[in-house]
Amino acid sequence: MEPFPLSELGLPTDNRAIQGILCPMAVELCHLLLALEQEGGICPAFPNLGEKAGKLSKAVEELAAVARRLSEHPGEEGSTELAPVGESLLQAGRDVLLAASQLQEHPESPRHRQHLALAARRILMETAKLLQLEEAAGKRRITGAASWLLECLSVLQDARDASGLLAAFQPFSEALLLLSHLTAKHIQQIQECPAGKSLAHALQLLHECVPLIHTALTRPRDCPADLSQDPVFQLLERTIRELLSLLREPQDRSGIFSQQMSSLQALLSHPDPLHLSEGGLNSHLETIILHGMLLAESSRLDLQLELVQRCWVLLQLRRSICSHMSQREEQGEHRLEQECHSLREELGKLDRAALRATLCQILEGFFQEREPLRQLAEGALSLAASGCFPAAPGGILRKLQPLIAAFFAQAQQMLRAADLVLARCAKAQTAREIQEGVEHLQSLLASLPSLLTEISRNSTEQLQALCCAWARATHSLLRCFEQSIGTRELLELSLLELARHREWCQEALEGWDAQGFSWHAAHLAGWARWLVAATTRHLDSATDPIFRNGLLVWVEQLAKSILELGEVTALLPGRFSCLQSRDAFSQAVSSLMDSALRVQAGLDGSNHPEILSPLRERVRSTELQLSLSHTGS
Repeated sequence: MEPFPLSELGLPTDNRAIQGILCPMAVELCHLLLALEQEGGICPAFPNLGEKAGKLSKAVEELAAVARRLSEHPGEEGSTELAPVGESLLQAGRDVLLAASQLQEHPESPRHRQHLALAARRILMETAKLLQLEEAAGKRRITGAASWLLECLSVLQDARDASGLLAAFQPFSEALLLLSHLTAKHIQQIQECPAGKSLAHALQLLHECVPLIHTALTRPRDCPADLSQDPVFQLLERTIRELLSLLREPQDRSGIFSQQMSSLQALLSHPDPLHLSEGGLNSHLETIILHGMLLAESSRLDLQLELVQRCWVLLQLRRSICSHMSQREEQGEHRLEQECHSLREELGKLDRAALRATLCQILEGFFQEREPLRQLAEGALSLAASGCFPAAPGGILRKLQPLIAAFFAQAQQMLRAADLVLARCAKAQTAREIQEGVEHLQSLLASLPSLLTEISRNSTEQLQALCCAWARATHSLLRCFEQSIGTRELLELSLLELARHREWCQEALEGWDAQGFSWHAAHLAGWARWLVAATTRHLDSATDPIFRNGLLVWVEQLAKSILELGEVTALLPGRFSCLQSRDAFSQAVSSLMDSALRVQAGLDGSNHPEILSPLRERVRSTELQLSLSHTGS
């Protein structure tokens, strides 16, 4: 299944109505996926599978019908996007019904299990898309009402006699009531977040202006007055514009996952039944599970299974905690305390698994062996040098289409990774820098098609400048990611990934799996390159030259190990049967692992070479120059 882009979905969301639909769906999906993993266990786990599938399909039909009705309003922006999402959701519902029926007849069929799992995932994703589109449409309705109110206010201010005031006041009142109703409804859904509080304050101020406006309009006047200069009308206009500004601000989702984690950990540290129920145990946990399930959807298989299993354990513990919350005897309270302690430990394990999955997403986006932008630039510059430009409009873009598609696919992966890091980032300044970096990448992406179109008119320098700007932007984003995650934790988890890919490389060699070997070897080198780049960036802020030069020794050795591994790996395809080649690869990987471990241990300065060591001499007077091709350099 195509992974759903979290950067487009933007979940978890502050909208409680959306959470109220999606979070329970994610919980049920977690149950279903784990039941499908059990051999022959789907029917015992879901004895009424057909009935549940029927209810789900019916609910999906109702959602799709709503989407269809909303899409029939062509005047409303975004309405055309709803119809295809609704149709896709409807088809997913039918697929669930069919797959459930087939699985009941053939419970051991892997194909039917896979069909059911895919259809269930699609329902979650398409429902999320639909709800997000409806949320955006709701915001547009509010901004439309606010704009209408500003127009009515302008007409009211321009009125110069009683009849003009009376004629203008009726549409003004209608616009005010509509804006008040829509805003109050929206605030109910997001009132717990900072944006909800700001909107509530603006709405309260708007309500307080109403009697003042009435007083200003009914005040006896000897001559027509310019109402635009009246302080009350100025206050009302400022309030409406502030409300518009709040609605148009992009939703700040930075730290939402870490905030939910911290809140739930704090709640579980005081295992009192009343405290747990009033503190929102279920809502916090379901939001965390939703994030975990969405992250699992875009992760490789082993991480996907681990994330789903971690979510399953959380659900089992929640059920146990809810059971003990209803018991008032002393033994029940003791068990409740134990279960809360277990849940806190399991949350930590899920958090670590989610971090590993996030790091893998970063690696996929930022450390590709062959950089798509470099390949695109080389293709465009080669085309420019040849002077053979397609004559038809857009011909250059069509000529370069495969390279453009590869680059934009990588860019979307980078944006998804940034979205995942933002959800974890608890540092406000770092989060702002990540958001600014993302906006900069998006602006560079938007400028690329026009640059490529103009490549025949000597815009090669501009294209090269864009490549440099892209490299600087990605370098800056990686630095922010590493600050948010922490260099030590990054190195620790990177070493675990190096060990995993080392094992997978060996398995691929033994199984003569050339494609699998190439993939894992590339990722092995990618993790090592990130280690070099991250440690080098970490040392940029080091003020102690003795520490800096000592650690640079090990970073330099790791960089050399990566080059040696690349040379050995390049010779292996087609020579899997050659023991000498396989031994050379094993030795190169062992050397790389040893170098990486020395870098990790060197972060505290305890294992650096002696101050007069020849190894240190090479890095004492000059900066480390790496001949590695990666975006983080």
